[in-house]
Amino acid sequence: REALYRTQARISAIAGVHRMLQGVSDEADLNLGAFIETLCHRFGQTLPGHRRLHVRADPIRIAGKSVSLIAVVTIELIMNAAKHAYDVEEPGDIHVSLRSTGAHGLRLTVEDHGIGPRQMDSSGLGSILIEATLRQLHRQAHWENAQPGLRVVLQMSPGSQ
Repeated sequence: REALYRTQARISAIAGVHRMLQGVSDEADLNLGAFIETLCHRFGQTLPGHRRLHVRADPIRIAGKSVSLIAVVTIELIMNAAKHAYDVEEPGDIHVSLRSTGAHGLRLTVEDHGIGPRQMDSSGLGSILIEATLRQLHRQAHWENAQPGLRVVLQMSPGSQ
């Protein structure tokens, strides 16, 4: 039952990304910060009440195609934290930060203060979606020990978007 709910939430979130971008060309210049804030607000409503999602995002303008891909990675990382960072009934926060690093560069961070890094199951649907999306962005995410918790960082520099 829980797996079905998570799958439904994932499909709904990804469909929401596509609805929000419907009619926008891949080359359109969009505000990624506002998009991530809206996306996190909507997705946060699907999380259990004891999981709170916090978001801080700078206004960063990038191409529509990159917005879509970054949104998918963000949702999958949030879902990963919601599922794995804390025990099922344990309260816990998830933090999403999007910061400008100057001249069109950005740093996306998804962080929790849960149990921290452990052996990742790269065969799960979420891991597969994250890796496939990062390949399309020609980027890698960095998984760091947040002591406590896990921090995942995606950096993009000028011209890589």
